[in-house]
This record gives sequence, structure tokens and C-alpha cells, in this order.
Amino acid sequence: PDAIIELSSVAQALGMAGVWVLVDRLEPWVSADADQVGEAFRTMLETLTLFETPGFVFKLFMPPELEVRLAGVSGVGRRRLDIYHLTWREDELAAIVDARICAALGNASATLDAFCDAPTVRERLLRYGGRTPRGWLESLRPFVEACRLGDFETPLSAEACASIHRQHPPLLRVDLRTDQVYLGEQELTDLQPTTRRLLHYLYANHDRVVTRSELHFCGQRSLPAVPAGAEEGWDGSPEWSAKLDTALWRLRKQVEPDSQAPVYVITTPTGIRLQNVR
Repeated sequence: PDAIIELSSVAQALGMAGVWVLVDRLEPWVSADADQVGEAFRTMLETLTLFETPGFVFKLFMPPELEVRLAGVSGVGRRRLDIYHLTWREDELAAIVDARICAALGNASATLDAFCDAPTVRERLLRYGGRTPRGWLESLRPFVEACRLGDFETPLSAEACASIHRQHPPLLRVDLRTDQVYLGEQELTDLQPTTRRLLHYLYANHDRVVTRSELHFCGQRSLPAVPAGAEEGWDGSPEWSAKLDTALWRLRKQVEPDSQAPVYVITTPTGIRLQNVR
């Protein structure tokens, strides 16, 4: 605290209003270990002396994954900290995307609406880009790169857009601690409990193929292991396989761009595999 007070005093003596400490670009750290990052910032935000010195201000730009972990910290409860949710309007995000397309392709007329013969690209940005410029630009990247490398000519045809989308689907991620689910930068908040449990289990085991019996009993029903005789209907119902098919159909309807041609929840000869995850 003494060092902070001295630094603030020196800044003001030099004619400045004070000192801002700006924290941004936490996404890679959160992706690596969200729990550790959350705990570090919880400790910081509960050290109230850091926020009580006049002329010394922290401004923290945090991804949504940290908000749940930092709920209830004393700095917020005692009004030492204010929370603002940053959002952009669709027209503002489209203007940012237009500028990026023009710069990347060296063509002042290559705007978002002139970029594709079908509304495919804009639909992807709306569905997966969230409400931030970073999310929209990341969702746009595969389409611009395909044009820059000469794989396709602009304007992109509907078939070209569909091909690029299938080759570069937005990555799916699940926060296993908070159970938040994201497709690209868009959080999925309307998943049914059974569907969420199924996706949670597949994500926790995405490095392997999960057998159907394991997915039903361990994922869908939350049992610790597959019971003996499960293949013959151990739970008293010979229809558990049909129940699993229904649950998988519901999951695909909510996460797949085309449930008839899935890119995330894949059926293999030995079970179910989750792919295109982060």
C-alpha cells in the first residue's frame, strides 16, 4: 500500500490525474487454466487496499468465463469495484468486419454483404461470434484466409461458404467447473439438463471414443461405471439404446449447424466421439 500511495502521489505531482493499471488479453491464460486464473484474481480483488488509494485505478477486461468464478468477491460486494458488460451493436460489429475484409483483400468494395452470394457468413457471425469484435473477427477468419490464399474467388458462393464452414467449424468448449458451454464465442444457455450432462461427459472424454453403454449409464444417468449386463437392459428397460439415440438427436439439434451432417458429435463403429473442441 505504501508503494501504491507513493506512485500515485508522484504521478499527480507530475500533473497527471493518477495511475491506471489496465489488464487485457486474458483469454489464452483462461483457456490454459481457468481455475488458477480465477483464484489469482479472486485473491487480488479481495485485497481492498489496492482499490482505496485516490488516483490509482485498476481496469480489468475479463472474458465471461471469469465472471462466474469471481461472483461474490468482497471488492464487488463493498462497492469498491464496478462491473460493466461491454457489448457492441450489430451494425458496429459489421462495420469492424467490413474494414477487416477490405484491408485483408485490398478491395474497398469487399464489404460483408458483398463478400458472399448467400447470407451464410453473416449468419455464422451472428450465431457464433458473440457480441464482441474479437469473436466476430475470429469467426470470419477462415473465409478471408480462403480468399487471400486464392482457394476461392469473391463473392463466395453458397457452396463455397458451406465448404469453408465445414472445414473450419467454430470450436466447442465446456467449462467443466461452471458447466458453461460455448460454440465459438456464443454461450449456449438453453441446453436441457440431460443434454448438458451428455455433452459434459463427452467433453471430459473428448480424447477418445465413448461406447454407447458408457455414455448412457455414466454420462446420461451419472452412474460411476457401466453395470454388468447393461447391454441386455440392466436398468429394467430394454429401450435404453433408443433413449440414448433420442438424447443424442436433441444434442445435435442444439449444437450442430446441420444435424444430418454433424461436425461435433460423431458416431463411429465403436461409439460416440466429440471433435472440434477447444
